[in-house]
Amino acid sequence: MLDIVIPGVDLWDEKENRFIKVPQTTLKLEHSLFAISKWESFYKKPFLSKDDKQYDETIYYIKCMTIEPVDDNVYYALSNAALIDIQTYLA
Repeated sequence: MLDIVIPGVDLWDEKENRFIKVPQTTLKLEHSLFAISKWESFYKKPFLSKDDKQYDETIYYIKCMTIEPVDDNVYYALSNAALIDIQTYLA
């Protein structure tokens, strides 16, 4: 299991022209066959392949790995360092 702390931030929603407040949140992630199955059911292709994942595919897999429910805006607040930590965990 991997815990990633997302600091509280304000994000700008360009579509709605407003700020979105994202509170500090701890993502509890578990790389599992269940998470892979959810991802593959959504994208209709194998997760474990040599093909690189698109950004939205990676974010969706992080959502699949999340054990406790969190606000979807939290995933937009992931830093590059957090994404690298997640990629290292998956490897």
